[in-house]
Amino acid sequence: MLRYIQRQADAYAIRHGVRPNVVYVNHQHWQALFQLDTGMSCRADIVQEVLALHVILQDELTHPRIGLMNLQTH
Repeated sequence: MLRYIQRQADAYAIRHGVRPNVVYVNHQHWQALFQLDTGMSCRADIVQEVLALHVILQDELTHPRIGLMNLQTH
């Protein structure tokens, strides 16, 4: 699952000329990310250090989706 998301993020960057900053996953995808032996101590480590993407949970998804979102706070 982690490799799939990384490949999708790379393809997005090539297509759009900018790195994505969000990944949309359902709860099953989210759980699958942490069944891997990554050596990471917690979910936050994986999201921040490996994916470098914000995670948005959407259970109606069948596949993870990558995107770009304005995440600035005012």
